[in-house]
Amino acid sequence: MQNRKKLFILIVILFILITFTIRLVPLRTSHWWDETVYLQNAEIIYSGSESYNEWNFRPPLLSILITGIFYIWHNVFVVSILIALICTLLPIFAYLIGNELYDKKTGIIAAIITAFTPFIVLNSNYIMTDVPAITLASISFYFLIKKNNSNINNLLSGAFLALAILMKFTSLVIIPIYIIYFIINKKRLEKIIYFISGFSVVLMPYLLWVHITQGYFLELFIKSQKMVTDNNENLFYYLKNIANVFTYIVFAGVIAWIIKSRKKRIDIVFISWIIIFILYLSINPHKELRYAIPIILPLSLISARGMGSLINNKNRNYTIPLLSILFLLSFYPSLNNIINEPFIYHTTTDEIEASSYIKNNYNNITIYTHYNYPVFAYYTQLKTLKIDKNNINPGIFIIYNNSEYMELTKDMVIIKKYPQFSIYEYLR
Repeated sequence: MQNRKKLFILIVILFILITFTIRLVPLRTSHWWDETVYLQNAEIIYSGSESYNEWNFRPPLLSILITGIFYIWHNVFVVSILIALICTLLPIFAYLIGNELYDKKTGIIAAIITAFTPFIVLNSNYIMTDVPAITLASISFYFLIKKNNSNINNLLSGAFLALAILMKFTSLVIIPIYIIYFIINKKRLEKIIYFISGFSVVLMPYLLWVHITQGYFLELFIKSQKMVTDNNENLFYYLKNIANVFTYIVFAGVIAWIIKSRKKRIDIVFISWIIIFILYLSINPHKELRYAIPIILPLSLISARGMGSLINNKNRNYTIPLLSILFLLSFYPSLNNIINEPFIYHTTTDEIEASSYIKNNYNNITIYTHYNYPVFAYYTQLKTLKIDKNNINPGIFIIYNNSEYMELTKDMVIIKKYPQFSIYEYLR
């Protein structure tokens, strides 16, 4: 018995180490638009940089956490470690939720799904808010459904849901799901009050800051929604591409859940979670696959429940090896990160090279561009503004080929040319 316990602990430690490693590797030396925004927002707090910021519509929590880690080590690699650590908590809490609501078997399968689904692993490697937000929401949900339904658990549940919202504003969509949970489980008013208290204590200081700086406490939530109003995909984008987010074995588990699994009341909450998010994302004009990440928790639990129903004492000798093989085939791309990828991915982009050139040759000059402005701002630490065609001031202009801004270059001196853009100097 003691040996089995030691083996279990060893397996858990190994699982956590692998989960963390495939989220950390490769450490990347270059970062793109959204990543540089969060890094740059952190630089504003840490070093007083005034080159560029998007505090007026970006959620604050990730940049605040990055700032805190900068005081330990002011290096972008430590940020990757921070993100990987946060994202490693998702499978742990998927297990805890599955074990609490169903059984250990369901918890283990849900943990495997959330740990090794390739799309989730890929997005856990970026300095982004998508996976950290659902991780915080998962922690919140765990405290909500704990059988020991104490007041402190409800308080913590509300607090972590507020943190999920401060990590990514679209986590607000989870609120109706919690209301459904309260109704289905006939949650006592006292417990709801504790939940709301925890939620308010965390969120209210931010809302107060927004109200003071913006004039209306919901202003940043509204601005954030307006920033992605371009219609880039059709209504059924997520339904057609959802298999690119979650592997086919996950959907096979859902089918098994429909056919074989004994249904529970909590399943209504998870189905509502999936439907509400898909509907919200589908009616939103701007669509990206990573926006669907919040449904990983309910989907993995339902799928795990379905797969678990296929395993019993009579058939476990062949169902467990078969499921193991299917998991390996589905999740091999995630493990490939630590098999074939370098530990540090030394790469650069033309934008980073151009930023280095400008930083080394110019001081106290303003950069004007119409694209990738947070990238240039972060890598130069020079004041960076979006080009205003009606108000051209002296500075460095970065203009991408064949854009409408090419007409401005006739009075400018070209300094350096790259395949997709050129650097111009305008000193009049």
